[in-house]
Amino acid sequence: MYLELVKQVSQVEQETEASVRQAAQQADEMVKAAQQKIKELKQVTNDYVDDAMKRTEDAIAQSLSEIRESRSKFRALVNPQQAKPSPIIEDV
Repeated sequence: MYLELVKQVSQVEQETEASVRQAAQQADEMVKAAQQKIKELKQVTNDYVDDAMKRTEDAIAQSLSEIRESRSKFRALVNPQQAKPSPIIEDV
């Protein structure tokens, strides 16, 4: 009876160790998958932000160009002989 109990305890210990190893392996795989997903999300986020900033930069540059053109036309209408560019505004 005692030997049978020792065998059962040993068997349970082995099964427990196998379960722990399997759980540790699954946890490691889950962590690796999560890290890969984080890396992918970072890249997608960086690409999105860079694209949004580029579109904003392009829109601002276009607006600046339109403002300069409008200002130049305004100066030409108001005072045709002094329609030269202002030294205060620098070209970007």
